[in-house]
Amino acid sequence: MNTEILIINGSPRRSKNCFKMANEINSKLTENNISSEVFNIYDMNIEYCTACGFCDKTGYCRIKDDMTPMYEMFDKVKGVIVISPVHFDCVSAKVKTVVDRTQAIYASKYILNKPSIDRNKKRIGMYIAV
Repeated sequence: MNTEILIINGSPRRSKNCFKMANEINSKLTENNISSEVFNIYDMNIEYCTACGFCDKTGYCRIKDDMTPMYEMFDKVKGVIVISPVHFDCVSAKVKTVVDRTQAIYASKYILNKPSIDRNKKRIGMYIAV
């Protein structure tokens, strides 16, 4: 079964509120026969965007790390849920890193006019600030 909902846990703290929410949402989706996957991004190797401009020319990021498979998932899933603690009136640093790295999707769509994701596919998104 393909993953339908991608859950991004943006908290560095194990077994705290965001972690518990991500697991609870995952359980509820599973109970309702909706496939989902939780990405605890603080356990992943995701490098910072360096604004090198590579994606503006190619439509994809030059950095190959744990973010790479997420690009394909963003296209395939029906929805993404991002859960982040609020640090200094903002998302956590690692969530910001993931957001910055999606510049490759933006560049493919708006700069190169060759979208790397299906623009006609309906997707849902949810952000939970904790």
